[in-house]
Amino acid sequence: SAVCCMIMPADVANFDATLLARLSLDMNEMRDFSERRALSRRQQHWLLGRIAAKDAARIWLARNAGSEEMLHPAALPIESDENGQPRLALHLSGPALPKLSIAHCDEGVVALAHNGAVGVDIEPIAQREPGFFETMANNAERQLVNACGSGDAANEWITRAWCVKEAAGKLLGSGMRGSPRAYEVRSVEPNGVFEVVHLESGQGIVVRTVCINDLII
Repeated sequence: SAVCCMIMPADVANFDATLLARLSLDMNEMRDFSERRALSRRQQHWLLGRIAAKDAARIWLARNAGSEEMLHPAALPIESDENGQPRLALHLSGPALPKLSIAHCDEGVVALAHNGAVGVDIEPIAQREPGFFETMANNAERQLVNACGSGDAANEWITRAWCVKEAAGKLLGSGMRGSPRAYEVRSVEPNGVFEVVHLESGQGIVVRTVCINDLII
């Protein structure tokens, strides 16, 4: 089963970022952390994303081993693959490692660990720029999403549709590559479950969306 971990900036507001990094990262990750120092917000997003992903992976590995003992975060280094997607950078002789996905926004970060391909996104519900919805969704998609709510509720469902496409791109390992219309919403359920299809490959993906504190995940 999947393990999800979420961290808000307020959760670590009283912690020194460098000390938190030293407790969580290995030597190579510390170098990456230091290189982001000039961009403090980007550095915080990166660090919290790594911590959330490591926690998700630690819990996943412990559950699958039937153990309550978890590895130290620094023992689970994370690197980026050729497409920029996160993965655990170690080789264990025992059970397989989980796949990872990380997403962040100014309000928080979320990470998933799962035995299969996985993708996650997080976005605040907001009033989008005029034309945003038309750019990222075709007419059929807009009709499906608009049927879910109007007024303020429309912003929520448009945000859900955007998150769905982002998550689907991460699951396939390639991202949206600047083209949200490469993924087409085919159905939307009132409980927030979307079915989306990657048009190039024809692969269908089911994405579950939830709303937490005005954030769509």
